[in-house]
Amino acid sequence: MDARIAGIIVFILLFAISILFMKKENPKISKLLFILSAIVGIVNFFSFILFPQPDYEKLKEDIIREIDESLQEFSIDLRCTEFKKPIIKDGAIYIDKCVIMFTELNLPSYGYVIDLKFRSNWKNSDSKHTIVFVSGDDSEIHLYEYMGSIYFVTKSEGKISGVYSPIKELNWIDESFGTGWNEIKVLWNSEEGKIWLEVNGNRIIGEMKSNLNFEKSKLYLGSCPYENSYAEGYFDRMTVYKAADPVDVSGFSTGVFTVGIE
Repeated sequence: MDARIAGIIVFILLFAISILFMKKENPKISKLLFILSAIVGIVNFFSFILFPQPDYEKLKEDIIREIDESLQEFSIDLRCTEFKKPIIKDGAIYIDKCVIMFTELNLPSYGYVIDLKFRSNWKNSDSKHTIVFVSGDDSEIHLYEYMGSIYFVTKSEGKISGVYSPIKELNWIDESFGTGWNEIKVLWNSEEGKIWLEVNGNRIIGEMKSNLNFEKSKLYLGSCPYENSYAEGYFDRMTVYKAADPVDVSGFSTGVFTVGIE
């Protein structure tokens, strides 16, 4: 609950209770409660003047106007009253627990690419960082960073497949030491039975053990609805398109893991 709303509720309760005690002929308690309610009311008054809340609807409009058109179809949920980092920087949007973005997808075929430009801001953060999460009918995709590696994991029909690579092998760009962008692509192709993760030209190929159904799905940019995991970084662009056929998997085999759950 917003601290200001809580303050208003406390003020109303204290004032109401002070009136109640006055009617019951308890002037000392009533006076004390009235003074406390007055103090809370004054604090609330000055907090609204000195620290006004953002106009969230205007803020959403500003975000949509400034970001890349590939992100403008996303719905935006602003969950914080104060932002420690700029939400928009050079046309890119910063995604953490304060800013949630998602869009509905209809991907009827079995091979697609998610292509994005992302720059992390992970200095002094050792959390798990969701970059992209897609949830469909008994199918999931999770692209995330954890303990210094990037993972692309697919789950469907009780089977999990994935690929990963240590960040140090990917020429990774973080806000703390660079202003460029990580070029990231993830692909799934059921006909070829392959998935791949490509970061800054480095590609890791893995086997896919089951089809992914995303005819009715949601794509979450920089957050996962099922866990407390956020990107903590800037997104400059994102597109989804059908995978090219066939997938050329020659020469790529490192960093693969597959797990089957029967």
